[in-house]
Parts: sequence; C-alpha cells; structure tokens
Amino acid sequence: MKKSIYIMDIHRFIGLFFSCFGLFWILPGLLVFSSQRNSYNRLSTEGIKTTAVISYIEVIYDDDDSASHDAYVTFTAGNGEDITAKLNYYRSSMHEGDHIEIYYDPSNPVKIVAVKDNSYFFLFVLFCGIGLPFFIAGIIFLRKSFMQKRKKEMLMSYGDYIMADIAEIYKNPQINLLRGHPSIMRLEYYENGIKHQFKSQNFFTDLSEIPQKLRVWIDRNNFSNYHVDLESLGGENGR
Repeated sequence: MKKSIYIMDIHRFIGLFFSCFGLFWILPGLLVFSSQRNSYNRLSTEGIKTTAVISYIEVIYDDDDSASHDAYVTFTAGNGEDITAKLNYYRSSMHEGDHIEIYYDPSNPVKIVAVKDNSYFFLFVLFCGIGLPFFIAGIIFLRKSFMQKRKKEMLMSYGDYIMADIAEIYKNPQINLLRGHPSIMRLEYYENGIKHQFKSQNFFTDLSEIPQKLRVWIDRNNFSNYHVDLESLGGENGR
C-alpha cells in the first residue's frame, strides 16, 4: 500500500518549536552579556576612572508613541578635552546634572561605561527570562515524544495486538497548520463485554483509503498502555 498516512508527532513538533524559540532569545542574550561584560572588564582594567555629569537626556518616540531614553554625560579627559558621550544604559532615577562615576578609554574617550554598571546583567536576565521557559517547555515535550516512541517500540516487541473498529475520524480543532487541521481516529474494541477505546496520533491522510479495522498494539495487563498502528497503513512519521 502506498504511503497515504502522514503521522504527526505533535509533542515533537511543539518541542522543536518551543526549543528553537527559546534559543532564539537565549543565544542573543548570552552574546550580549559576553560582549558587554568583556567591554566593561576591559575598561575597568585599562580605562581611566573619572566623574562625569549627566548633561542631557534624550527622549526618543517610536511610531506607536512609546518612549525610550538615552543619557549623555560630559567629562574632562586626561588631555583636558571636554568629552560628551552616550552612557550605555538609562534609568528613570537619572536626572540632568547628576554626577556619575565612569571609566573611559584614554585612546578613544567616547567609549565609556559606568563604574556601577550592571546593564549587561539586566539584558541577560531579560533575554533568558523570555527564552528559558520556552526552552525548558520544549525539552519536556521532546522528552514526552521520546518516551512515546520508546513505548511504541516496546509494545511492538513484547506486547500483543488486537484489530479494533474505527468508530470515528475527526479533525483536531486545537491544531491548525499549513495543511489544515490534522485528523484523529477513535477506535473501539469489545472483549468479554467490556468496551475499550483508543485514540490515534494526529495525522493527515486521504480518508477514502482508511479501512474499517486497524491494528492496535496493547499491554494485555493494562489496556490504557497502547499504540494505534497507523504505520500499518503505510504511514510515515512527520518531522
């Protein structure tokens, strides 16, 4: 039979999406943290410490009328030249005329950092605070996908199977991809007057090729431990 079933491992799909989204925030956070920390460490070691005055605070408005601020400081370099440079961070407690201690690069005095600068740590916390929960959630979903795959392999190796009736095929309204909503099978099997119900993984298919019965791998001691064998229809697992 041709491959008419495209099996979708939803946990793997969500896990990869969340993990990549988390890394999208974490990696830039690490890069910014490393770059800013190295710059601070270099200037605090090789630079010159002095006191600067906040000369003015520039307010910048975006298209949505949200405001951002840049603080500029003025100080006298070792050669007697007055330098005005942008500080590498801003706080709402800053006011024009306030004094602040800085390090500056004697070879290029416009390169400055505040002595009590922890802005790079704040950026790291900000980026990782957004990305880390998504990354952890992604790992949890990927682990669940791995455990389901392992359960399927164990059932196919050591379990038993039954031929269950396909009672219903319906669209999963909670998932909508480029191919639309995937389908789910609900199957029923009667044994000793007891009805057992099973639910398949999400899949895409030509419904006209679905038979009336389908193999379900089970643990005879625990019917809730099962795997609906979509692969027996010529299915291939989605990536």
